[in-house]
Amino acid sequence: MNLFIAGTDFACALISIVILCAILSTKEQKKQKNRPLIWGIIFLVFFSAADGVSFIMDDFSGNDVIHFYTNLFSYIGADFIITAFVYYITERIREQCDFSKVYARIVFAGSFLDVLYVVYGAYSGALYRIENGKTAYGVLNNYLGIAQFVVVVYFLCVVFIHRKHLEKKFAISVALYFLPPIIAMIVVFINEQLIFTYVAALIAFLIVYVVVVQEDLHASIIGEKIMRKASITDGLTGVLNRKAYSEDVVLFDDQYPSDFVYMSLDVNGLKVVNDSLGHEAGDEIILGASQCMQKCFSSYGKIYRMGGDEFTIILHIDKYDLETVVSEFENEVKNWKGKLVDSLSVSFGYVTVEDIQGLSIFEVASVADKRMYESKSAHYKKKGVDRRGQADAHRALCNLYTKILKINITDDTYSIVNMDVSEQTKEKGFAENSISEWLCS
Repeated sequence: MNLFIAGTDFACALISIVILCAILSTKEQKKQKNRPLIWGIIFLVFFSAADGVSFIMDDFSGNDVIHFYTNLFSYIGADFIITAFVYYITERIREQCDFSKVYARIVFAGSFLDVLYVVYGAYSGALYRIENGKTAYGVLNNYLGIAQFVVVVYFLCVVFIHRKHLEKKFAISVALYFLPPIIAMIVVFINEQLIFTYVAALIAFLIVYVVVVQEDLHASIIGEKIMRKASITDGLTGVLNRKAYSEDVVLFDDQYPSDFVYMSLDVNGLKVVNDSLGHEAGDEIILGASQCMQKCFSSYGKIYRMGGDEFTIILHIDKYDLETVVSEFENEVKNWKGKLVDSLSVSFGYVTVEDIQGLSIFEVASVADKRMYESKSAHYKKKGVDRRGQADAHRALCNLYTKILKINITDDTYSIVNMDVSEQTKEKGFAENSISEWLCS
């Protein structure tokens, strides 16, 4: 029988180590939260192993001093475990309601008294003594763990009183946590030995691990997913944002699938709507444009709001279906009608994989943007609108200065407004066209 009990103690220690490793593998924040639980499991590992050794030594004669102290460790182990256990439960309850630490301190005091009781009984021989390599139990063994039993039941009663302030599932779980240790204490009273006490503690820790720790991990994972989704989602439209775009485009590495399509889109007239009808109306047409995009394009790829009135769509669609979907999008935009704004216009330009061989994703975006701006210019020209009065503004700006230097860094060219070309000679230090040549001369 002693070997069987020792075997269960060692199995208990091994399973506890597995649980401990699982908890230690969680994030640092969770480890801090579960620190009392971690200590309780560490105590369980050492004290259950000590209990196993003490039962083995009862069957095989050995050093009486070692036998004495392994017995002592196995007796006081339950007090350390219950202390850590109650502290952990107290901290979890305090997350949900105003729960005084005094209740937990009363449990700690009861465990401390029980430790004094065990140490006194062990050294006086009233609890147990080692005779010829065997454990002989004394009269105090009949009252073993009574302090633990009283304070644990007391603590459960306190939790019961506060049950209205706790989640129902958590309150029931707390009762389940303490059920195995209470049963073990009753067994101790009946058998006058620490039979299966640590197995009961292991069951309690398993309940904690499955019900609380795993639930925390699940909630943490869900929370991280929610935060991740929020970080890459545009708050107004619900489509992906620039951050998501930046993360996705680097994956192409200048290699594009055969059905790749890159589209740039821009909502026309947003500034006019904002200025004349207010930003709520401006938000309405942005949202309306995104809804038209989602309805037509979301089945084929990803939609990104780059900021303001600008959108980008990366599609995976063959060119025949693309023509159909683009036509459907144009009809959706044409038929859209809002509460504050009665019409919607979106300019767009796109490139297919045939147009972009050898180009980086950023060059692809530039080509699509250029085609989109051509579409936008055609839209304003068709409406007879000098877009935002740019021509007049440009002329007025030029008239404010004697001469204005215009530089095109991409083409390495320059021009000087309000200066006769005949004055721009090499003798006066001007290069023909190259800005880099001129600046270096």
